[in-house]
Amino acid sequence: MRTAIGIAAAAVLCATRARALGPVDLEIAGRAGVAASAPDPDLDTNPYGFGLGGRAGVSFVGIYAGVSGIYYLGTSSAADRIHTAMEGAELGYTFGTPVFKVRPLVGFGNSTTTYAPLQGSGSSFDNLYVEPRVLLMVPLGTYFVGVDAAVILLPGGQLAGSDGVLRTAFGGHLELGMKF
Repeated sequence: MRTAIGIAAAAVLCATRARALGPVDLEIAGRAGVAASAPDPDLDTNPYGFGLGGRAGVSFVGIYAGVSGIYYLGTSSAADRIHTAMEGAELGYTFGTPVFKVRPLVGFGNSTTTYAPLQGSGSSFDNLYVEPRVLLMVPLGTYFVGVDAAVILLPGGQLAGSDGVLRTAFGGHLELGMKF
């Protein structure tokens, strides 16, 4: 009898949620946040500012792979306007407890910065971006909320006509998402 009670107690304490896809989680999330470029003598405006975007991916035994996109509204000065769109892939690994999850990850892809002077014609500059970030997620059943901190690196550095310099920006975002 004690053995049966012990086995039943162990089964209840070690039970996990049932998953239709087994150990695979599909995630989709909306993102909103801000980013700002590091001080730069070549720029008088911030090519980032407030941004809206999203991500979708697959998590298997903690390994995460997905796609992400975000559009930063940028800023304007008396002479010009600048904004940035980023789209790419992400890879990471999720650590955590049932209360919260921590996911260090790296995003990489294309960053398009559009520079539009108020007088004359504008131009766009495409760069490879690399974005190491750390995401803290709190599961709420099927849903989750998250917050991240990111560093955006542009190894080509091409912004508003200057190039060859590593450009750096820092950002933070809030996420609201769902797991399937």
